Amino acid sequence: MKIFCPNINNPETLAMLQALYSRSHKSIEEHLVDMDSDNESQLKNEEKLKNSLKKYYLNYGHESIADCGSTTLFIEDVSIIAAKAIQETNLYNGQESSTRYIDFSTKEDSLKSLLNDNENKDYVKNKDLINSIIKDYFTLYHSVFNHTFNYIKNTKFEKDYNLTPNEKRAVEAFSFDVARGFLPSGTTTQLSFHGTLRGLRKHFLHLKKHPFNEVRQIATQALSILYSKYPNSFKEEDSISCKDHYSVDEYFVFDVSSLSSFNKDNLLYTFKNNTDVIVKNNGIHHNSSYMNGNVLIISNKLDYGSWRDLQRHRNGFCYPTIPQFKPNSKGFNIHDWYMSYLDDMHFDHLYCIIKNLEKLETNLDSDTLLNYLLPLGTKVDYIGSYNVEEIYYIMDLRLRDTVHPTLTQFLSDVVNNLTLTEYYNKVSELSNREFSLKRGKQTIFENDKAISDKD
Repeated sequence: MKIFCPNINNPETLAMLQALYSRSHKSIEEHLVDMDSDNESQLKNEEKLKNSLKKYYLNYGHESIADCGSTTLFIEDVSIIAAKAIQETNLYNGQESSTRYIDFSTKEDSLKSLLNDNENKDYVKNKDLINSIIKDYFTLYHSVFNHTFNYIKNTKFEKDYNLTPNEKRAVEAFSFDVARGFLPSGTTTQLSFHGTLRGLRKHFLHLKKHPFNEVRQIATQALSILYSKYPNSFKEEDSISCKDHYSVDEYFVFDVSSLSSFNKDNLLYTFKNNTDVIVKNNGIHHNSSYMNGNVLIISNKLDYGSWRDLQRHRNGFCYPTIPQFKPNSKGFNIHDWYMSYLDDMHFDHLYCIIKNLEKLETNLDSDTLLNYLLPLGTKVDYIGSYNVEEIYYIMDLRLRDTVHPTLTQFLSDVVNNLTLTEYYNKVSELSNREFSLKRGKQTIFENDKAISDKD
């Protein structure tokens, strides 16, 4: 038996080294002898291997070779909507800025810049109104944070008590949980994507057809960067802009209430054949074939902020969605949990935003600009498919007092509808919780500086 790990970092070289197994019994050690020669010879041997990758992967279609090499993209200053599009694959591995721990109040100007770059015609035509809406959102976000922070501090701790750093972080984290419900979905964020060379190429080629111009531009730029770094795994024409793309109505989830079998009081459906769901969505989404689990969950009770957490579960399938503008008698289609923390002043502030959004809606040519201006607390239509194993994994991971309350509420309904008796105690424990001091310890920085500039 021989097991070894060569000291080679280039993913294209590693991919082609692995591919040599498919055509020869020769040990990789023998190939590595050549790789360990002088620098000049080593470079020539590596280049020869990488050129072979281009020949067999790109030209001959031996695609599994490109599964053997991986790399990481770091993507910054893109909207939360775009981040969800990038993560919309079961092959996604990466991290994203958390709205539950990071202050996003500095993102006002970057959202304006993003709309100017990607929705220029509508943005320029309605610039004053849009800028006013954005300013009002971030003012509301900051104010709701302060209001919630003071409420939690005054009700959960004794008067004039000095919070410890961990306690302060916990109160801040809960305050961000509330405030994030009023953060525009177009707010800029940053994320990473670690994937195989093949997976990255396939996914970003798909994203070139996305209905949002921003996502198409991200895909084009990402492919260009990947081609320049890995020319044996990507083609130059990959990075040419794609003119044909899906419309919003074609790409995103339909209104779940349109399903003939959907009852608004119901949450779950077990199924044997999900053809009806796919046909109603025209079968456009490239991952529709993954909707083959044992449980299909259909709901309109989840907010976009928490929907994003379930979307990242790779061993299931979460159909793509975006916030839709659906004003109602309460003023907005925002999850009740967020609204419960607003006082009259904040509700009036939100109502002014809604009125301006209604005014803006009548003067837009684009199908997408308004989506950027809808808050993360907006309820969305949710369709998820999971096998039994993944359902239990989600419950174990997400039914905790450190998870966002709107998500634990939703999963509590799932537990009750599926009669998952082993989780009844967890559901009961979470039913009356408000915030968790454990959140204050969830930091990756040794000397994490708590937010101190909130007045």
